[in-house]
Amino acid sequence: MKVIPLSIACCLAGQLAAQTPAPSTDVYVYRLAPMATRVINITNRAGYDNQPGWFGSAVYYTAQSGGQTDIRVYSLETGAVAPVTSTPESEYSAAPTPDGTGMAVIRVEMDSAQRLWRFPLHGTSGHPA
Repeated sequence: MKVIPLSIACCLAGQLAAQTPAPSTDVYVYRLAPMATRVINITNRAGYDNQPGWFGSAVYYTAQSGGQTDIRVYSLETGAVAPVTSTPESEYSAAPTPDGTGMAVIRVEMDSAQRLWRFPLHGTSGHPA
């Protein structure tokens, strides 16, 4: 596995939109290696993108679309973005599980309860952690 020295940050990128409850934010990576593009906006879209977490050579983050939040992943090696969850509930704050086989998220369920859930690293089925 190739090690890429990076730092991540989230920045406010715009004002509140009338239909969006969260501010428009972006997630940036900062490459610590010389002779490389230093700052990269990995989300670069209107809407809430925040709460990044390291997972080896990927950054998982919370992305909001139409008032709904799900987890997306950005590959540090390829620059590709992919959805990880796509559920009727909202997921936030992805963090790797200690065994490295999954991720823990805070899920806001339909009854507004917030619970800790565990998901496999790729897929949307899950269960409370």
